[in-house]
Amino acid sequence: DCSGLSSDQINYEVKNLLINDGKNIILKNTDKKRNLLKGFKGNIKLEIIGNVDSYFADELDGPKVIVNGDVGDYSLCNMLNGKITVFGSCGNDFAGDVKSGEFYIFENCGFNSFSNLSENCKVVIGGSPGNIFACGNKGGIIIILNLKGGKMFVDDNSRWLERVKNESVFLRGDCKVLTDKFSLEKAKDKDEDIYLPLISEFARLFKCSLSEIKSK
Repeated sequence: DCSGLSSDQINYEVKNLLINDGKNIILKNTDKKRNLLKGFKGNIKLEIIGNVDSYFADELDGPKVIVNGDVGDYSLCNMLNGKITVFGSCGNDFAGDVKSGEFYIFENCGFNSFSNLSENCKVVIGGSPGNIFACGNKGGIIIILNLKGGKMFVDDNSRWLERVKNESVFLRGDCKVLTDKFSLEKAKDKDEDIYLPLISEFARLFKCSLSEIKSK
């Protein structure tokens, strides 16, 4: 229980648990706590009950992280490896400069998210991203599910995929491209080999209907 503890105290207590072979650590009442869990390493599971503030879990290397709420700005940047599951939305400047990892976001992510990703990154967003999205990426797989529906619009103001070459994003549902920087193509049968494992894992994590996701 993180009530009444500073971020430094929380990080210290978690490190003590890890030293004593803790493998499954749950933190609650972390709202408004900044700079939690920076640089944590190893085959461990870190779960947040509720929301977590900005600068969360930067420079991770290996852990599985589950957040049962929203994540603040500037979080999960410079990650070396890990698996991230967020049951809410993510703030601005989220998950930049990631070397390797999987991200499953149930709702939305803010502007300038998922920039400078390596080819070893996999991202599934249940909602939609903000502007300045996925810029400077070296590769990887990005899937936008837009589960709440409604037509998505991509225009010059969106500033998606700047400073990248031959980059693609899988979009579910209705989308209107209002710029000559992109082309919109119907997914091919062979594309299912790429996106099906990831949306299947998304459906398992968030207890969604895979058949409903695949319907569009």
